[in-house]
Amino acid sequence: MFQKFNYYGISKEEYKGCEDSIGMSNRQHAEIIDWWFLLVNILCFVCAKFDWLNVDRRNKWIYAVYIAAALAYILITRFIPIVHRLKVIPILLNIGILVSYGIVTSNASPYMIAFMFFIIMLVIAMSFIETMFRMICIQLICAIVFIYFSHVNKPSSVSYQDICNTIIILGLSLVLHYQFQSVRLHQFIINNQNIQFYRELEVKSSFDSLTSLLERKTFFNLSGIAMEERAPYMALCLVDLDGFKQINDQLGHQVGDRAIRIAGGIINDVLQTDLSEKWGYKEKVIRERGSFAGRLGGDEFIVFVRDKSSEEEVRMMMADLLSRLNRVEDGEIHGLKASIGITEILPEDKVVDNAYKRADDALYESKRKGKNRITFIYGTGPGAPATEVT
Repeated sequence: MFQKFNYYGISKEEYKGCEDSIGMSNRQHAEIIDWWFLLVNILCFVCAKFDWLNVDRRNKWIYAVYIAAALAYILITRFIPIVHRLKVIPILLNIGILVSYGIVTSNASPYMIAFMFFIIMLVIAMSFIETMFRMICIQLICAIVFIYFSHVNKPSSVSYQDICNTIIILGLSLVLHYQFQSVRLHQFIINNQNIQFYRELEVKSSFDSLTSLLERKTFFNLSGIAMEERAPYMALCLVDLDGFKQINDQLGHQVGDRAIRIAGGIINDVLQTDLSEKWGYKEKVIRERGSFAGRLGGDEFIVFVRDKSSEEEVRMMMADLLSRLNRVEDGEIHGLKASIGITEILPEDKVVDNAYKRADDALYESKRKGKNRITFIYGTGPGAPATEVT
């Protein structure tokens, strides 16, 4: 019961799942509040300097100090990224600045009710999400400090009124805080569920379920983006398992599926593909200029290489792939053989189709000359020379 109350009516696990959304929301609200706080103090400083709107000129120093504090907070949180990793500290600092401002301005006018402090209490309650217990502690500490300074610096009649108002505002702000933040947290949960749903859809539509390689359409879409970005060296490789029909016919389709799954896993291992977060894989591989692979269908695979610097490095990578396939031992499967075709993507290749045709020709050469080998085709056209690595 206490845990439910502490986490605004949801479980601790659900609250933990919303921590990223909570942190972002708190940071955004702190930034908005601080900008408004800065503008209000600038306005008050100008009014105090020129004696406008009955703002007391003696309070200029207060507004000047808090203009400096607001600017410092904005600069620190904007230009020192490590501050955001501290999570609670920037929020507590923001609350400290606001509360101290409410107390200082209240004591600067000892014969007036502290409306600014009460407004700040409500703003804090409505803006920031912590646990309910932490917020109670924060609000209680702020209220006790305010009451102490009010008692010390104000006439007893005004101080008594401040105490009564503080108790009322404290209760109201905590009730509003619980209700308002409970609604926001439930919205965060629904939003996270929607994000998770769309991520799962994205993964299902982008990756081949058997091999975890990119499916055909996604691979070529990604290739189009990679062609536009133009890494210093790029190559396209086609890989086709030799004798796959015999595996299916003699050992059954389940073993055939296992062979395809193993081949896909080896390709990912050779490329050192990080699939820990599949939903963000496409953006990551484009951003980091990495190589990526797809399954064209059946037992045919395709690799777009753009993290190597030369033909020799691509040859070595494909030779490693072929060697690993040949060494496979898994139940009835004793080695997988494959024909591989490679071509360099040339500056004049504006789309991947031209390179794909050359890689397909190179794959055909590997099949024609005995299979289980690598062929590299240079240049363009049917008369382009080819070299082999067995």
